[in-house]
Amino acid sequence: MALRERELILIPCSVTKNHGGRRNVNGRRLEDDLPEDMKGELDTMRSYVGDKLLDISSQDLRKEPHLPAFQRYSGKMYERIHEGVWEEVSRRKDMDIVVLSALYGMVYWDEPVINYDLAMNQSIYPRFMLNTWWRHEGLPEILSSYVETGDYSMVRSFLSGDYLKAVLPAMDRSEALWLQYEYSGLGVGSNYYRGTDLSHVILDRNTGCPECGSRAVRRVSREYHSCLSCGISYAF
Repeated sequence: MALRERELILIPCSVTKNHGGRRNVNGRRLEDDLPEDMKGELDTMRSYVGDKLLDISSQDLRKEPHLPAFQRYSGKMYERIHEGVWEEVSRRKDMDIVVLSALYGMVYWDEPVINYDLAMNQSIYPRFMLNTWWRHEGLPEILSSYVETGDYSMVRSFLSGDYLKAVLPAMDRSEALWLQYEYSGLGVGSNYYRGTDLSHVILDRNTGCPECGSRAVRRVSREYHSCLSCGISYAF
């Protein structure tokens, strides 16, 4: 049986977070899977944001209690994610989930993170938001390199506007097919659909085009999905 092409799923972190955790927690680190010339860049950026906005040094950052990202974040989107998603994605070889974070830039869904109070639409300098800072500091290049190194053929983005701005140039730089899910006009209610749509993708529920069977489909409105392979839109 032929292996399915690899998909990378991008989701935002959340402002609301669960407390608790343990110190000295080991786990996957996204920066370990970056090209050699980029290793350490994320750590340097994280240390700068932590020191600038949280008054936490890089050493103190590591000493704080940690939880895996999917357990730390507790916003509306995360509440709508099916309980079986995390177990399913942990065994899948054809996809992975990366969380965009105002503090960490990018982390794996199961990477240990601290409890922090930051958001991408927060200012780091007067009239200079964190998403702009991350973009200028090179987060799009890091994402593009990660996609290439990981041999992903498709990027499925559930990023909200404030988080998409941090990596927007990566859409054009990556050779992978980029599927941006759209939730226009739904406001905070969009997180209900993000969590549900993510669950459908991971659990393979109604994620193929009914006309051609392609997985290159994305939500384009409250009622409709669109297929990039054959061009049809259909109610979902």
